[in-house]
Amino acid sequence: MSDTLKLLVVGVYALAFILVAPEKREARAVELSAFRQTKPKARPKPQLRPRPPAPKPQPKPSAPKPRPKPSAPKPRPKPSAPKPQPKPSTPKPQPKPSTPAPRPYREPQVGVDANPIEAEVFRLTNLYRQQNGLPRLSWNPDLARAAQKHSQRMAELGIMDHVLDQGDISDRARREGYAPKARQYMLLGENLFYSWWEIGNPIDAMDWWINSPVHNANLLDKDFWEIGVGVRDGNSIYFYTQDFGRLAER
Repeated sequence: MSDTLKLLVVGVYALAFILVAPEKREARAVELSAFRQTKPKARPKPQLRPRPPAPKPQPKPSAPKPRPKPSAPKPRPKPSAPKPQPKPSTPKPQPKPSTPAPRPYREPQVGVDANPIEAEVFRLTNLYRQQNGLPRLSWNPDLARAAQKHSQRMAELGIMDHVLDQGDISDRARREGYAPKARQYMLLGENLFYSWWEIGNPIDAMDWWINSPVHNANLLDKDFWEIGVGVRDGNSIYFYTQDFGRLAER
């Protein structure tokens, strides 16, 4: 019991002692004296529970090592500019086959070696070509001689044919000097006609040629440039020859 409690109990007993009867005071005094003389039993001290050991300080987690900063990426070498590829050489334009240059225009003139009938056949032939949108033909003296000699030979023999004892038109034209030179080519064509003079004239000859597909093709052939005409009388039968030609560069 604590000291404060003891004092409180003593006080209470003293007060009771004063208030009770004197006979009882002595008994109380004896009890009080006996109470004082009795030592209170010491209360066992409460056993203190051992405190749990303080937790060992946990080692602080070491601060994470700073991660090395990622190194800046090395600059990649710039791709070298591609070397310019050689452009494919453009093929050189192949020279086009030379086309014969157009001849300067001049009014076709009949040769001085032409008689009036031959001159009229020449005029009618060019008129017909002009009406069909074709250039007119020029008079060629070499072709004219070849045509005139062929008409003369037909009149002498009384035969109309493209091939006689003097050969064909190519043979006759070459003989008169109408032949290709180096790097030239030659085109030739021939129309024939005969009639009695009383009923035949240059207009009849032209009508007959125009109405014959083969002969009309020669009249309107755009590849021909020149012409020679021969008309000869053989006992009142007139033999007509038209020789067409062209000499040009290859």
